[in-house]
Amino acid sequence: MPTEAVFDYYYGDESNQFSFCRIPRQPIPGDQGRVFIYYTLDEIQADLNCGHEKAVKLLSELDADKG
Repeated sequence: MPTEAVFDYYYGDESNQFSFCRIPRQPIPGDQGRVFIYYTLDEIQADLNCGHEKAVKLLSELDADKG
């Protein structure tokens, strides 16, 4: 039986400790007070003026499993 994935979430004012973090789109509240940001590859490419491969690489850097 698969185990549930463990993620680090920031609640309430905890996210204020990251002054460098910009949220590019309106946050969408989810279960248990978590915030999920839906930001498509097309939007990332347009906003950062980069290609598909670069956008994928940038997203992979945010993946906790990949470091």
